[in-house]
Amino acid sequence: FYAIDDKNNIVGHVSLCLRGEFCGRTGYASLLLVRDDYRGQGIGRDLLMRLRAQAELSFVSVIETLCLPTSPARGLITRLGYKLVVPSDRHWELRLRS
Repeated sequence: FYAIDDKNNIVGHVSLCLRGEFCGRTGYASLLLVRDDYRGQGIGRDLLMRLRAQAELSFVSVIETLCLPTSPARGLITRLGYKLVVPSDRHWELRLRS
């Protein structure tokens, strides 16, 4: 997914990779990037919400992502409901279905 500004410049990006067969499928959110001068405007949130909507349409039960402890995205994914997978300090997941 891409975020485009009013001049058709790409200002943000996130990828969804799928693994598994239908129910119980796992999605991986990767390469969440937002240009520095566009951060704090909700672009990362919008990208992750679009990714989540597509994941739900694709029968994904959990979305996983890696996020380093120093990443500016850490606060965002926490607010969106991702949980840290213990004992890792960078592996996060968002459960969509049990």
